Amino acid sequence: MNPAVPALLAGPTVLAGIDPKDASPGIGAFIAFLVLAVVVLLLAWSFTRHQRKIRANAAAREHQLRQQAEAGRADEPAAAGESAAAAAAGGDANASSPEEPSSSPEPPGAGEAPEDGGGSR
Repeated sequence: MNPAVPALLAGPTVLAGIDPKDASPGIGAFIAFLVLAVVVLLLAWSFTRHQRKIRANAAAREHQLRQQAEAGRADEPAAAGESAAAAAAGGDANASSPEEPSSSPEPPGAGEAPEDGGGSR
């Protein structure tokens, strides 16, 4: 048997001349414990906020990708129908129609002069 086991089972020992009431952790330990508890609560609150942001951003990104995929699928049959109609009419299927935007559109107002003198805001 380990020699430390009987000492542990005997309970706490008090040194001679020390009153057990005076050997408490004191106000300093209480304040340190309180500060640590507040820090842990603030960290947990911050962690929860960041996790919510991550979930919301992931859900928004997934929704955006789903919409883009659905829009891509919706455009495919229309594009195939237009190509077939153009081929049947004897036209070039690769020619762009007036409704379609050019491959490199200019941003809105690219050729216009700024109204406020060109200053940035």
